[in-house]
Amino acid sequence: MGVAPVRVFLDSCIVIYLLEEHPQFSSTVRKAFERSEDRQFCVSPLVELECLVGLLRAHNLPLIQRYKSFFRRPLSWGAGAPGVAFPRGVVVVTAECGNQGR
Repeated sequence: MGVAPVRVFLDSCIVIYLLEEHPQFSSTVRKAFERSEDRQFCVSPLVELECLVGLLRAHNLPLIQRYKSFFRRPLSWGAGAPGVAFPRGVVVVTAECGNQGR
């Protein structure tokens, strides 16, 4: 029985830098992940919503798919943030429904 990994919850800006390959910050983020042993990187439902809402408004399907794929990966998605009262699927549906007709 080993020590449980430390959960690190990522802010939306870190996820955006990584997935949209920000010219100034993406390599720094990737290097930080590579150096982080015994860490489980997680995102909260709120971060997922923050990352998707602008893309859904812009109908940017390729980036939406990239984000959704990232959020489905086991080490990207933790147990959820404390205090979040709704499941992950509700956040995505809310983000998608809130952008209809725009």
